[in-house]
Amino acid sequence: MKFAVRRLGSARLEWVEAPESASWLAVPGPLGEEAAISVAADPLFCTEAAEAVPARPLGDDEVRQLPVLLQRGLELVRSLDAAWSRHVRGVRPSLAGGVVLELLVPAGDQVRQLAHQLSQQCDFRVAVVTLEPNLAMHGSLGRIAHAADSVERILGRLLGESHQRPGGYPRIGATVVTPRGTGTVQSVRTRDRTVLVRIGEETVRFTVDELADRA
Repeated sequence: MKFAVRRLGSARLEWVEAPESASWLAVPGPLGEEAAISVAADPLFCTEAAEAVPARPLGDDEVRQLPVLLQRGLELVRSLDAAWSRHVRGVRPSLAGGVVLELLVPAGDQVRQLAHQLSQQCDFRVAVVTLEPNLAMHGSLGRIAHAADSVERILGRLLGESHQRPGGYPRIGATVVTPRGTGTVQSVRTRDRTVLVRIGEETVRFTVDELADRA
């Protein structure tokens, strides 16, 4: 099955192939597998839309480890000097404990030296991925959280602690109960208050009133 996903800590979208539907998937990266959340997206807004990378559903234990991994990445970014931190567009933790930084800078020796220097300073592996300017225009994480921010609260929003957004609509990627079984929200249409839900290998549209949060 083919899904559009957004890697944890990144604003970019891409296509993956997975054997089954899941809110959270593990996708390959430069430092091993990374967590990614399923989203509904048009192929035009996905990077490398022609080729889908392989993915697998994340286990419950792996999902519970994400706050710790994300905290490590945020602390790394806070340690960068201003010359580099202003170029950060993504902070992607790997499931093995590494951190992948997305930087809006040209690839070159300085970037390789930065990755080597950070790996030497930290007790975990660090990789740097450079972004093309046109890709960065598709969005970014915004500012990096300050030390006073709650990483658990940030990740809680990503994990769907609150399954609904204003207006009573379920969040994209949330698991909901429908008249035809449990599924994952793919998209929301406000003009007629309907929601597209993936159930197994098919997608079905329901009204908001027909859905309930998974207990």
